[in-house]
Amino acid sequence: MFKPIPKFILPLAVALGCLWRVMVRNYYRYLCALLGGLIVGTWALASNAATIELAKRADCILVKGIKVEGEIVPGDAQKLLDFYGKYGKQISPVYLRSKGGDVAEAMKMGAIIRRLRLETEVPVWDTGRQPIDPIKVDHQENTICASACFLVYAGGASRFGNYLAMHRPFLPREEARNFSDVEYEAAQKEVVPKVKAYLSDMDIDQYWIDRMFSANSQEEYVPTWSEADSKVHHLMGVVPSLEEVILSKCKEDPNVDKKLKEFRNSSGKPLTADDRTKIKEITQDADVFFQCKETVLSDMQSAAFDRENAALVNEKCRQFLPLTPSETTTLQTLAQKATAPDPNAPDWAVDRPPSRIQGESATPGENEVRTKLFGQWIAHKQCINQANYALWFAANEKWSDEFTASKRAANPQTTTDDFDAKGLSAEKMTKKGKEAYDAENYALAMHWFQKAADLGNADAMMGLSWIYGNGRGVHQDDAKAFDWRKMSAEHGNTDAMLLMGADYEDGKVVPQDYAEAMHWYKKSADLANADAMGRIGFLYANGQGVPQDYAEAMRWYKKAADLGHTPAIFMIGVFYQFGKGVPKDEAQARVWMKKAAAMGDVAANMWLIDHP
Repeated sequence: MFKPIPKFILPLAVALGCLWRVMVRNYYRYLCALLGGLIVGTWALASNAATIELAKRADCILVKGIKVEGEIVPGDAQKLLDFYGKYGKQISPVYLRSKGGDVAEAMKMGAIIRRLRLETEVPVWDTGRQPIDPIKVDHQENTICASACFLVYAGGASRFGNYLAMHRPFLPREEARNFSDVEYEAAQKEVVPKVKAYLSDMDIDQYWIDRMFSANSQEEYVPTWSEADSKVHHLMGVVPSLEEVILSKCKEDPNVDKKLKEFRNSSGKPLTADDRTKIKEITQDADVFFQCKETVLSDMQSAAFDRENAALVNEKCRQFLPLTPSETTTLQTLAQKATAPDPNAPDWAVDRPPSRIQGESATPGENEVRTKLFGQWIAHKQCINQANYALWFAANEKWSDEFTASKRAANPQTTTDDFDAKGLSAEKMTKKGKEAYDAENYALAMHWFQKAADLGNADAMMGLSWIYGNGRGVHQDDAKAFDWRKMSAEHGNTDAMLLMGADYEDGKVVPQDYAEAMHWYKKSADLANADAMGRIGFLYANGQGVPQDYAEAMRWYKKAADLGHTPAIFMIGVFYQFGKGVPKDEAQARVWMKKAAAMGDVAANMWLIDHP
């Protein structure tokens, strides 16, 4: 028989339960106060905490960028900055693979990404198709950017990918139990405007904000590719505020797609030669804009790197004081007086006729002040530039070392004991040598190259030249490298002929001999080597070993350009700009510069930016 429960027990249990709820609620309030106020801290919790690491392909070889995978938690923003401190802009793009996490931390990460002008990327998908992800993930369920992760994605200076799951922020259930409905409502009302303001500041169109906040905590809005690719709503691509920076320097044709579509819908008629020429011009203009955009974005990232490290660099250069505003004004004033221009002066300090102070010339005392101020300016500038370069170089070197290590790890070293050349042709041995060289297994590469070279393979001889010239697995030996290069050239390798010409042109390995350089360049050019044609053009343009002849230089540059040689195409543009070997023609210069820029030539892109 069970004894009856005393009457006072149930009321006491209820009272204790209520008291416990109040205590927990007050404890939670106290904890929130300690953390800096009531805000929705987590959003769609993921199953594993985030890892931030250098991004890898499926074969575990590094690619530029970092991967953020797993739950976003406090401290991740600092991890992001730590990676930036090590690798600089090599951590762009930021590949996001996360089902959500801490809202405040996500917004902090997004703001940092925007400040550093980094790009963000998520997987690509479309209706009825599996998401496409080029990055290796540790947990397949993280192949998405959901909930709070979208806030990080929003921070990208340029954004790509559309496998996003959006919904309004909310408290996880275990935390929500500690709130009354009034308190939960207050928490929601506090966080919503903060998130909306952040998204607006990150150039997220109201279209996406509305869709995100229309989806409750049990729903999600995943944009299709056509939605995400819309230029009206700006989810992907360079964000509108920075797009205007690019458009101030790069010319875009907004009707490219429309123009190409007109050719596709030309009533099924075959394309004429004129049609093909027009299509080529349209796509070339699009390529020029793309390359220009990439150049400007890279410049913005470099400028952000300099800004981020300004305090450290200024500390290193504190012994070289910058000019004060009044000193700068004094230098500018003295630079405008009618004196001979200083060839080393900055652009704004060079004396130009339109800006001279008419009828005035600098006194000896003023010239002394000018020289002193300019010396101070140049010393500070040089120190800043050198310190920035040292930081940039260290970051790139660090990433390069990690990349090399990843290649080694992804390609297990085969020992020379496994070497077996039976039944293989010299060509196949050479191919195995190149594979071993690329995998940085230089001992094995040496075996394969040597065996193939003994059979007279010119490419294998060139491989031995790489090994000795770069000191890969052996002591660097320029003389041996030259000997193998010469043998390779004599056996018909056009690249070896080109490098023989370069050896005689620069005179580092053998005595400088322009005639011999021309001999090897022409042998290589006769076998359709465009690089050799470009070097011949250079020798004629500079009168090295031959009389200076711009017309002959132009002839060789055009031969190289016909084979798609980008530097030659750029030089043709330069010749038209300055009238070297051809009549001066700015319009023709622009035509050739656009061709070079479309092929990725940075100098041509900068020319087009400077000559709008």
